[in-house]
Amino acid sequence: MDKQAAGSQSRASPRQLRRTTIDDIARAAGLAKATVSRALNGRDEVHPTTRERVLQTASELGYVPQAAAHALRTGRSRCLGLLLPSVQWPWLVDVLQGVADAVSDAGYTLLLFSTAKGEQTEREFVAKVLPSRPMDGLLLIVPPGLIPSIRDLAAHGLPVVVVDDRGHPAELPSVSSANHQGALLATRHLLGLGRRRIAVVAGPMDYGCCRDRLSGYREALDEASVAFDPSLVVDANFTMAGGRTAVASLVARDPTIDAVFAMNDLMAIGAMDVLGDRVPTEVSVVGFDDIAAAELTRPQLTTVHQPLYEMGQTAVSLALDAIEGGTTVQQNVMLPTRLVVRDSCGGQQGDQ
Repeated sequence: MDKQAAGSQSRASPRQLRRTTIDDIARAAGLAKATVSRALNGRDEVHPTTRERVLQTASELGYVPQAAAHALRTGRSRCLGLLLPSVQWPWLVDVLQGVADAVSDAGYTLLLFSTAKGEQTEREFVAKVLPSRPMDGLLLIVPPGLIPSIRDLAAHGLPVVVVDDRGHPAELPSVSSANHQGALLATRHLLGLGRRRIAVVAGPMDYGCCRDRLSGYREALDEASVAFDPSLVVDANFTMAGGRTAVASLVARDPTIDAVFAMNDLMAIGAMDVLGDRVPTEVSVVGFDDIAAAELTRPQLTTVHQPLYEMGQTAVSLALDAIEGGTTVQQNVMLPTRLVVRDSCGGQQGDQ
C-alpha cells in the first residue's frame, strides 16, 4: 500500500466526523423524526417505552443536543447561572452542591460566575454577561452594589433568586436561614450553662444576617434579665484572623468574659486559638454555620447549623418555578436552623 493510500485510510471519513442528528436517531430507532424530537424534548404525549427507546438509541449514537438550536427554537437555554463572591468561603461548598444537584436533576446546565476580584469583575458581569442572557434564570450570592442592575433585569423578566439574603431589597425572591432563631438558641444555651459575660464576635453589620443574629442574641439576654453590654460586641470580618484579633482585644479589655458567640465558624475557631486551654472550662465558645471544620477543632466546636445544602436546592426550585410558570413569583423562604452542641461549651452534647 502506498503512503497516499495509507494516509487516506488513516483519516476519518466526513461521515465519521459528522455530528449525530435527530434524523440518524430516527433511522436507527425506526421512528418518525417528529416522534424522536418530541421524546428528546420531554413532551408528555410520547409513550414512556418509546421515550426510553429514543434515549437509548441517542446514547448509543453519541447524540449531543445542540444547545444553541434548542434555545432559538424554544426561547430557553436550559441553563441556570450562579453568581458567587468567592469560592473560598467554606460554607459555599454546601450551597453549591445543593444547587448543582438540583440543577442536574432538572436537566439543566449550571453556569458559574464569580466576583472574587471585586468591582472589576462586577462591572464586567453587568456589562458583558447580563446583556447576552446566556441563562434562563440567575441565583445570586452577591455584593449589594450589584443589586440595582440585577433588580432591573428581574423587572424585565429574568427569574432571579437571592441565596443567603444579606439585607437586599425585599422585592427580589430569596432563600435564607433563620439567623435570629439560631442566635437565640446559641445564646440561650450559653445562659443555661450559667454564662453571663457573653461576648459577640460580629460580622459586618451592613449584612442582614448579622443584624438578625445580633437581635437573637439580645432577645435571649432580655429573656434572662441580663443587661445588654455594647462593649462586649466587637466587629470582625468573618475570617479566623478576624476572630483572633477580636477576642484578643476583648480579653485584654475584660478578663471576666466567660463565653463567646461568634457569628460564623471561622471567627469562632480564631477565638479558640486565642483562648486555648480556657475552652470550655472557663470560656464557652459557639459558632455559626456548622462547616466541616467545626468537627475537626479540639475541642469540637458547638455551632448553629445552617441548612446550606437545602438553601441551594430551594433557590433552584424557586427559579425553575418562575421559568416554567413564565413569571417570577415573589417568595422569601426562610429555612430553620438548629444548635449542634459539641465540646467547646462543655455539658451534654447533641442537637437542639
